[in-house]
Amino acid sequence: MRTTLIFRITSLVLFLFFSQSLAEEPVKKNAAPLVSPELQAKSDLSEIALPSVDLANPKPDATRTTEQAAKAESTEINSRASTFNNDTHIAIFTDNVTVKNPEFNVICDKLTATLHHGPQANPKRTYATPLGLPAASASPESAERKGGLQKALAESNPGQIVTITQDKVNPDGSVKHSVGHSRKAFYDAETGDILLSGGKPDMKQDENLMVALEDRTILILNRDGRTRSVGPSKTYIIQSSPNKKEPSKANAVGP
Repeated sequence: MRTTLIFRITSLVLFLFFSQSLAEEPVKKNAAPLVSPELQAKSDLSEIALPSVDLANPKPDATRTTEQAAKAESTEINSRASTFNNDTHIAIFTDNVTVKNPEFNVICDKLTATLHHGPQANPKRTYATPLGLPAASASPESAERKGGLQKALAESNPGQIVTITQDKVNPDGSVKHSVGHSRKAFYDAETGDILLSGGKPDMKQDENLMVALEDRTILILNRDGRTRSVGPSKTYIIQSSPNKKEPSKANAVGP
């Protein structure tokens, strides 16, 4: 009985002692927390953003972006026959030729393409095109090109035509659709000009139509969607009627 009483008194004294010690222990204001605030804030796994990984393609982002960019800037040429001269860097495509370029599409019977094979010595040079019309000066940025298409000449067989199409996206998001027809079409990658000649070429942009009046007239379509003519031509400007039931009116501009 006495032993039990002494044990209970001793336990009570120890309990009171430790309770008082814990209550009187000062709090260290500047003590570093055991867990950093950042880690504590992300203690919930649902709040931690983990990087997504495509197991089927371990390096998708950089690879796909590079491939898509290269494809968007490349020129695709299909034909039934072709030859390439490695010395002159000239390729000739014949028979059912189709061209898909970031700036235009072409359907023709023969295409003679000259490829870049090094930086240009004089980026501001002016030279004559195969059609005999002086081309505009090349831009300084074109001097940095070391590969790709430099210029091309599309031709048609007798009785056939060359077809050029271009879809230019305007700043407001609308698309200007252009379609041109001629016997020949010369493309200069330095200036972005497409020169249509032979067979009284024509160029249609959306509703409007430009028609050459003589065989010597050359119609020019630029990469920015602008058109102009060198020689006699006539332009038909279509005025869309606000009332869809009424037919549109065409005004002829030219000689």
